[in-house]
Amino acid sequence: MQPAKMWRRRWRRSVVEVHSPAVIPAISVDDVWARLKSDSGSVLIDVRTIAEWAYVGLPDLSSIGKRPVLVEWQGFS
Repeated sequence: MQPAKMWRRRWRRSVVEVHSPAVIPAISVDDVWARLKSDSGSVLIDVRTIAEWAYVGLPDLSSIGKRPVLVEWQGFS
């Protein structure tokens, strides 16, 4: 097999592994809240759309002195 083809195969496989749901564990709301409270370097990244932030609202982290990081995952024009 040619080296370029081997590299592409490895690259594709690693991309699939990185984006596999098995790599990102499910975390309960209670665990997230505990981590946000106990770890000063932890952040909550809210990846919903601007419309969702406006309709549903933003997470209130003021009681622990933090604010969510807002990163819109998909914009609508």
